[in-house]
Amino acid sequence: MEQKTAAADFWSNHERAAEISQKISALKEEIKIIDGLEKEARDLQELAELGQADERAIEGFKLKIGKEEFRVL
Repeated sequence: MEQKTAAADFWSNHERAAEISQKISALKEEIKIIDGLEKEARDLQELAELGQADERAIEGFKLKIGKEEFRVL
C-alpha cells in the first residue's frame, strides 16, 4: 500500500489517496499495538520461567488481549 503513495499520480484522486493514507495509518497503529503485546508476552514468559511472574501483571495482560480481541471484532 505504501508503494502506491509513491506513485506520481497518487494524489490525482484525493478521496482515494486519503482513504489509502488512513488505511496505512490504521494498519501502522495495529502493528504498533501487536508489537507491544508481543513484547509484553515475552517479558511475562521470561519472568514466569524465572519464577517471578506477578499474577496481577499476567491478569492485566490477559485483559489487554481480551480488549484487543473485542476491538478487532
